[in-house]
Amino acid sequence: MFRTPSTRPPRRRHRARSRRRLAVLCAVALGGASIAVAAVAASGSGPAARHPLVASTRREPADAPVTPDATPESDGAADPEDVTATSSARPATAPPQDAAPGHSQGGAAPPPPRAGPSVNVPILLYHYIRGNPRASDREGFRLSVTPANLEQQMGLLAADGAHTVSLDDVMRALSGGPPLPARPVVLTFDDGHDDFAFRAVPVLQSYGFSATAFVVPGFLGRSSYLSLAQLHGVVAAGMTIGAHTVHHVDLAAVAASVATDEISRSRTVLQALTGQQVLDFAYPYGIFTARVIGMVRQAGFRDASTTEPGTRQYASQPFLLRRIEVSGYDTLSSFARKAGLPPPPRGFVPPSPSASPPGSPSPSPSPSPSATADIRPLGQ
Repeated sequence: MFRTPSTRPPRRRHRARSRRRLAVLCAVALGGASIAVAAVAASGSGPAARHPLVASTRREPADAPVTPDATPESDGAADPEDVTATSSARPATAPPQDAAPGHSQGGAAPPPPRAGPSVNVPILLYHYIRGNPRASDREGFRLSVTPANLEQQMGLLAADGAHTVSLDDVMRALSGGPPLPARPVVLTFDDGHDDFAFRAVPVLQSYGFSATAFVVPGFLGRSSYLSLAQLHGVVAAGMTIGAHTVHHVDLAAVAASVATDEISRSRTVLQALTGQQVLDFAYPYGIFTARVIGMVRQAGFRDASTTEPGTRQYASQPFLLRRIEVSGYDTLSSFARKAGLPPPPRGFVPPSPSASPPGSPSPSPSPSPSATADIRPLGQ
């Protein structure tokens, strides 16, 4: 049967219409999927936001300055642009009470190559020295070591011949200076809680130990934080003061100008209050980026401590010192492993500590007016 070119059989016309409808539906579906992926990525949650290609596109605000030396020292590999740090849900500033600050939230800037001199020294990380809160408060329980457990842990260090060293000692050893003694260990206490002054320092003094306290100067004088008198007391007792920003902010979540101010001012304020150089820094929440590392170095700090686990410290990574958290869940045996010591014998009883050396000042537990140095509110 003859048909004109413009005429199709009904069946063929139906198939053509079906193909056109299918093409339209596919285009709509693909467009919707693209919009959904973009929305999830913008919200910072869900599998798409965690995808490396999506996550790598996150940047600080456009006006954030990128310093020329924003990569770690001795590093030829790290991206000078921001590398997505961690939890976008973490508030920029931690509440002053029981905020579980200082613990790592996960992925951070990729480390530079582990090259050059290195030393194997555990840097132990403490937070609260207090009776553990209820077990249902898992975060608070994990971050709290009881005074009795601290006493046992320090006794074990003393019994096994461990030597507490400072971060200054570690950095000197990495720079070709005097080697560290046998069984070295660094003790660090984050956030500047007042229990460091009236619970930890007396125990440390009784064993002749030293420690570094990473202090948040904007919290001085607040409830459960060091007073100015206590800060002076722990310095007089031979403890080292490091900086932890002015207000314990997530440096990867705030604008670059705020992060720079928080880092640099924490150093200048603490130096003014203590009369000593402040060279050691610790990242709040353990969160950092390549740009944050550059800011810390430009502020004049010599080193920075993370919450990344490990005991090997590298000369090529002075701003990526690894630490091991001591928690409320630790037994004496697990503490010994973390400190690089042999397992304690069954029924171990710590040696009786010696009395404080004559003339050694005791940190004052009494409150005092907070510092009047330049501790402005966040962002001002």
